Amino acid sequence: MSRRALARCRKGSNRRRKVKARLARQLRAVANTRDQHLHRVSARLAREHALVVLEDLRIRNMTRSIAGTVEEPGTHVAQKRGLNRSILDAG
Repeated sequence: MSRRALARCRKGSNRRRKVKARLARQLRAVANTRDQHLHRVSARLAREHALVVLEDLRIRNMTRSIAGTVEEPGTHVAQKRGLNRSILDAG
């Protein structure tokens, strides 16, 4: 199921309730998978290394638009969009 399937349902219907529950279960599974992966990676890093250094990244600056202006349009806009999605999707 997808959010689109939920959007097609009439509000207050039994079908919408079922689709909503199925979608919530799928989204919960994705969230659990991400949490599990982060826990595995962090546990491995803690186990294998004595010192761990974190970098304070400026996510907003990294995902800033590259579209540019009318006078100076940006280049590689589609590639930057894909990079932004990957950056924002990371846990």
